[in-house]
Amino acid sequence: MALRDLNNNEIENFPHLKFSIHNVVCSFGTSCYLNLRKIALNGLNVENKGDRLFMKLRKPTITATIFSSGKITCAGGKSDDEARIGARRVARQLQKLGFKVKFLDYQVVNVMSTSSVPFVINLSKLAKQYPGDCEFNPELSPFVFIKINSLNTSVNVYSTGKLTIMSSNIDSISKSLDYIYTFLYQSKS
Repeated sequence: MALRDLNNNEIENFPHLKFSIHNVVCSFGTSCYLNLRKIALNGLNVENKGDRLFMKLRKPTITATIFSSGKITCAGGKSDDEARIGARRVARQLQKLGFKVKFLDYQVVNVMSTSSVPFVINLSKLAKQYPGDCEFNPELSPFVFIKINSLNTSVNVYSTGKLTIMSSNIDSISKSLDYIYTFLYQSKS
């Protein structure tokens, strides 16, 4: 049985795992060219790195990467709402500097979260039972890498039961945890 063969009836028989979000990365466009030199000289909490700037906000704690093309990426949010508020605050600061910024094409790009299962996992057993779905190279990394293409999610499984989940949205995280729980349970030590 492969990971992709799990059906919804099997998923409902297992407990739902809780997870905590550590980082939400979002991006948006401004529809205008940004003069990085002007922003670096007049902006607050700005650091110049040549072809891009880093602008830091304190509340919410966001670090924005600003490109001269008008593309902005914000990292550090702890939720969708916090990431959106931080991105809008960056756009507002650029407007105050005299740029005709429009808040366009906002999207959450990546969500990083963690979770854990209440048992120890035998990583070799997990990788051998599901060789097509798991990647395990103990010489290079202390975890099993699982890619769930249908949910656009990847999970790093550690032997202690800790999980690191990377996904394109928050809804996929809980679905992917429910999806892999059976396989983790079958591989417990």
